[in-house]
Formats: sequence, structure tokens, C-alpha cells
Amino acid sequence: QGDCRPIVDYLAQHVGDPAWREVALLTVSYLGLIQQLDSVAGEVVEGLLATPIGAPGEAVVLAGAAVLDAWPGGVPPGSKDKAVTALISTMQSAVTAPRLRREAGLLLGSLHWQPDDLDTFVEAPAGEFLYGDPPQKRRIEQRFWIARYPVTNAQYAAFVAAGGYKEASYWPEAAAVDFWRQGEFKGRWDDTWRRGPNDYGEPFTLPNHPVVGVSWYEALAFVRWLSGRAARSLPAGWEARLPSEAEWEKAARGGEEIPVSAVIRPLGADLAAAPGIMRQANRESQRTYPWGEEITPEKANYDDTGIGATSAVGCFPLGASPYGVEELSGNVWEWTRSLWGENYPYPGDVQGRASRENLAAGPNEGRVIRGSAYYGNRTGVRCAYRFGYNPDLLVWYSGFRVVVSPL
Repeated sequence: QGDCRPIVDYLAQHVGDPAWREVALLTVSYLGLIQQLDSVAGEVVEGLLATPIGAPGEAVVLAGAAVLDAWPGGVPPGSKDKAVTALISTMQSAVTAPRLRREAGLLLGSLHWQPDDLDTFVEAPAGEFLYGDPPQKRRIEQRFWIARYPVTNAQYAAFVAAGGYKEASYWPEAAAVDFWRQGEFKGRWDDTWRRGPNDYGEPFTLPNHPVVGVSWYEALAFVRWLSGRAARSLPAGWEARLPSEAEWEKAARGGEEIPVSAVIRPLGADLAAAPGIMRQANRESQRTYPWGEEITPEKANYDDTGIGATSAVGCFPLGASPYGVEELSGNVWEWTRSLWGENYPYPGDVQGRASRENLAAGPNEGRVIRGSAYYGNRTGVRCAYRFGYNPDLLVWYSGFRVVVSPL
């Protein structure tokens, strides 16, 4: 019950040694839960947070794991808060190895932390951009706002809890092909009727990870629910929807001009207001990846990163696009509203674009997915790479993100 510094020093000597991880966790839990010395356990946690020993972030992840193991009650709330703050910095740090950033994200999800900017959107102005491979000029006629991150399990859970699977107005396309009935969805690849995403277990189901195991029809139902939920905060005549594949690629590459700093706002009425921000020429308008030409494991969750599963949103801030959109490359594939189509690249004429966005096309018409996933190689995570799935297909590596814009 005296000075806990010797305990901290002893544990710090073994930071990064897998054989000593359980020793550290048992020490904190024994102090806090068995001996009921939660303040002493908290001092040990805070001492580990401050130790410079080990690779960047290693001691923080160990301390965070100890908090999770002893929570609730084993450490004071203040010590838990300090651990969460340190884990956030570790998850987003450019000097922390991807493996440790991923572990920090896992711990944060298990501690039920959610990013403050989870519901923020990034502006993509109207105008020309380069699309496809080889690049061709295309034009987006109106500005749109795209979600900074893909939809998370926590966000999708709100839709489920609100009765989203029961509201027929969200599901007309699925109902027309007998994939939806009152309160349930079942595509051709489902074994049973579902009332939520397919459950692939942790880490795929952690609240701060992108939702997976949802079909295109479920993504479409979610954005309709969000439009209704946000109707009072959205500008008049605006809606939430899935992005077209052209919008997705513009969000990844940027237009001919890009903002000097990203324009990021919460979902609300001020989205209609002009941002009044300085812009500059996009010197990498043909960029291969959202961040530029070179790819490293610090930029995205793809095969070379070695994670082998989804990661918490916000783990790869260095991979942001010129507009400030994150997680466009890797982590999870993202559904778009666009049909696969035989004509590539994306149509430049109004009639062609309208036919490519036909929501009523049947289940045998593929929908474009973009961005690749955690298993994808450096080719698959390029801005221009595209693939298609049948809209009722659901897998453990495919999710979606939201766009808001005028109707």
C-alpha cells in the first residue's frame, strides 16, 4: 500500500515481452479487484502509460489491456480515462507500428469508446476530376458531402434498434424480389432470415469497426433511415444516400482543385453554406492512392499491413484523401449505388449516369464496390480499382459509407 514505483519499474522492464503480458494484467487486476486497492492499481496503470520503454505505443497498449481486464471497478475512472486518451493518441500516431495501432483500436472498441468525429462529413465540391484507368475527365455537377469514415457497427446498431428492419418504406427493392419481409432480410446466400448484420464475431463486430455482413439492400435501407432521422438537421431538399462510384472516386482522388485544409462538418443544416475556404491546384489529380503515389503499411489496412482483419476507424489518418476522407483504401470494400455496367469508365452523359444509378435493377445486376479490404494487395486498393457483387451478397469484408447532397 506504499510506493508502487517498484512494481511499475519491474513491469516496464518487460514491456513488449508476450510472456509478461499476463503478469502485468494479473498484477493490476489483483491489486484492484482482489485487494480492492483500485487507486494503487490505477497508479500502476498510469505509471505504465508514462514509461518510455519499448516500441512507441507498446506500453500504452499494455496499460490499456490491463484496464480492460480490471474494468469495471479495478481501477479508478480517472485512470481509465487517461488510458483511453493515450490509446487514442497511439491509434492515430504516425510513429506507432500498424500492429499496435490496431491493438489500440481493439481496446478502445472493447472499452466502448467512439470517435467524437464519427458523424462528420467532408465536402467534395462540384467540378471536374480524373476518373478511371487510364484517367478520363468527368464532371460532378453538384457538391456533395461524404462521410469521413465508413459506417461503424455502433452506427448500424442504432438503425437496427430503431426498428429499421421493420419499416417497409426502407426496403422496396428488396421486397420486390422477396428478400425482405416484415422485420427480416434474407438474400440468396443467407441460410436464415436476419434482423441485423451477419455476425462474424470479434473483431468484426466491435462497435468502432466498420459494419460488415450487410448486403447492398441493407446499406440502402440504412441511408433511407438516416435521411428520415436527420430530416430536421439536413438542409431542405437534401438526402442521405449511397455514393455513386464516380463520387467515390472523386472523394478519393480530389478534383482539379482541392482545399488548402479539409472542410469537415457534422451532419447538420450548415452543410448548405459555402465553406469559404482557400483552394489550390491538385498537383496529383491522377494519384494512384488517396494520399499519393507511394503505399506503405502506415497508410492503410491492406495485405502488407499484416492485420488480417478489420481495424477501428481512425487507425490510418495518414491515408486520408486530399479532401480529408479516411479509410477509402483497404479495411473494407464499400458498396456504391452504381450498377456494374459493361461501359467503363463511368458515363459522362446525363442519361447514361441515370441508367447506371437505377436502384430498381434486379438482383442479378451487380453493384460496384470500391476500395478493397484488409486482405487486398496494392493493386486492389488503388483509387481506380473497381469490382462488382450481386446486391444480396454479404461478406465479412464489405461495408459502406454515406453521402449527403441535394436531391
